[in-house]
Amino acid sequence: MNDKKEEVKEEDFKNLSFIKKIKTSKKYRSKLELSSYGIFILIVIIFVNVSSLKTNSYNYTKKELDTKKQNETLTYKSINEKYNANIKVTITNKETTTAKDYEINKNYDATTIKKLDNNTEYKIVDNGEFYTSNDEVVEEKEIFDLIPYKYLNIKSIKEYIEKGTVDYTTKYSSGVELTSYKVMIKDLLPDNITEDYITINITTEEEKITIDIDYTNLLKNDNIDTCNVKIIYTNIKEEDNNN
Repeated sequence: MNDKKEEVKEEDFKNLSFIKKIKTSKKYRSKLELSSYGIFILIVIIFVNVSSLKTNSYNYTKKELDTKKQNETLTYKSINEKYNANIKVTITNKETTTAKDYEINKNYDATTIKKLDNNTEYKIVDNGEFYTSNDEVVEEKEIFDLIPYKYLNIKSIKEYIEKGTVDYTTKYSSGVELTSYKVMIKDLLPDNITEDYITINITTEEEKITIDIDYTNLLKNDNIDTCNVKIIYTNIKEEDNNN
């Protein structure tokens, strides 16, 4: 009689309610506990992975925002008391092209200029005088023999930009921004009444500003058919002034 009762229980076990299965079968309880443990471990793993993904996403977004903020604040006006500049001056005369390269290191009151064709280093002081590394005075033309230094000096370039008008601005998906200015010659030379102009293109990238100037209409003469200047500014230390 007991064997038959037990046999009926086994046949009807699958039809029992969840609660009754737990109460009547130790084997079922063990399986349930094992399954619950496995589900718990799976949830923990998923939670850890999701948390790590959110953290990495936050850090990446923060880096993007920092870069965007830097690009928004870094302009040609940021080039003041501390920077490095690589300069290339290129002029053409008939079929001849001549180029000269310079490096300028501006560190507040100390400014050094290296003429790269002979690797000679000079110093410039606030009064505009030039000196050799041995503190001997040299003529400006000995260093800048293609065009005067004022056309390479950021203070002069800023003045030209302020007198110009924006021709166009292009913003690239990479974050690079290009702004082109037109500066009328008559705004630079009072006696000039022409409609000629020079162009100044400013490319702002992360930690770098490139200024390309076409001085042709301003400087052309018997010895110069075209004149172009390219200056790349790096290691820019922003200041609160607009010098």
